[in-house]
Amino acid sequence: MNDKGLYSACVVLIALFLLIGNVNAQVASVSITGKESTVTNTVEVQYLDTWLFAGQSNSEGYGITENPVPGLAPATTLADIGRSDLNQVNDNVLFFKGFGAGGTSAGMSVAPVGIWHNMLPYKGISFDWGTGIGKESGRRFGSELSFGKEMTKNGEKIAIVKFAVGSTPIASSNKQRNDGSWHDFDPNDGGRLNQYDKLLTTVSNAVNSLPENVKLRFRGVIWMQGENDAKNLIADKYETNLTEFIDILLSDLSDMASINPDKMEPATTWDELKYFIGTIATPGVNGDKVRTAQYAVAESKGNVYTVTANTGLPFLSNDDWSMANVHYNTEGQVILGERFAAAVLAPEEDNETSSNSGIIHQKSGFKVFPTVTDSSLSIQMPEELKKGTVTIHSISGNLIEKKVIPISYSGTYTIDVASYNAGMYIISLQNKTQRIECKFVKQ
Repeated sequence: MNDKGLYSACVVLIALFLLIGNVNAQVASVSITGKESTVTNTVEVQYLDTWLFAGQSNSEGYGITENPVPGLAPATTLADIGRSDLNQVNDNVLFFKGFGAGGTSAGMSVAPVGIWHNMLPYKGISFDWGTGIGKESGRRFGSELSFGKEMTKNGEKIAIVKFAVGSTPIASSNKQRNDGSWHDFDPNDGGRLNQYDKLLTTVSNAVNSLPENVKLRFRGVIWMQGENDAKNLIADKYETNLTEFIDILLSDLSDMASINPDKMEPATTWDELKYFIGTIATPGVNGDKVRTAQYAVAESKGNVYTVTANTGLPFLSNDDWSMANVHYNTEGQVILGERFAAAVLAPEEDNETSSNSGIIHQKSGFKVFPTVTDSSLSIQMPEELKKGTVTIHSISGNLIEKKVIPISYSGTYTIDVASYNAGMYIISLQNKTQRIECKFVKQ
């Protein structure tokens, strides 16, 4: 057996040992009446709160933990940003990664896939475009690494199932990879294999490879996708496509659960499964269209929430796989995972949005109103958020205004937005311990 095969086998054994070790032993009780006997097996099932990570390249992740190849991007490691604590196996997170399209592409993870194991930063390959020779480039990761850390910091145990492939729209695409699979996530293209099919296959394989007496309790989807839909002809369709995608995915997961009732279930109902969307950072008109669509879907569906990924996340400035400022760098992936975790862990009322009352957002006592304005914006906030900073960004992520809340603030704080161009904006309030944000529309 080669080193890679031995490594994969060890990982499988360790993961199964930890899983089974946490499941109480089966207890058999026998009752006998006359010549008849009834054997009742009492089994205690271990439920694992489970999150499905999916999307395209910023879901795959371009973070790196150590040993970057000189001259190739990315070069910043976890140690460089003071987060070496993430560069280790997380025994509280059980992780299953599905197979992508074709073989291992430049920069993507190479081990292990298709098996359950404890969370670890993957080893990856950084491709030298000049010589065509793959080189070892340390370990790659996406937002799941810091997400898992945050979700288990009090000793909780969770499961993460991940399938992500770069350059994948949810609109139908004619682009193909060498393995013959169509390069999109369109669930309606049932006549041909595409990445949506592989997403479902990943979940199915994860469910079917669980040890006995372990059950996945799905709590939500972490979705980082949309950059490849920010193009002419398809950007206008993103709201419709994403709405349909979410509905079909939840329906297909429900169907899968009906076949595997002992292996998977929703936290509430499949229709209410939470769906967290990272807002894309793609600039330009089409990027604006996709972001607006993401907000609109979250506004219209009670189980869908947006998580800001278009501001405050650093990008790769020297990117071997795309133009600069497209892929989040190591620090960006860490922040993104922490933002997803913060959204998941927020109290239920913190994710509620009310437009009927004229208040566009009410979160832990933070209110921004009115919903639509042509002159000024009013802000109310709890005492603990005073002495914070208010920033306003365009939907494209450009900083429009930044203000420090005065110490003398009392009651309602007003910002003049009369000079702003018409459109949607994001207002954020941040102090040393927390960040809250929401949207408003300037007429």
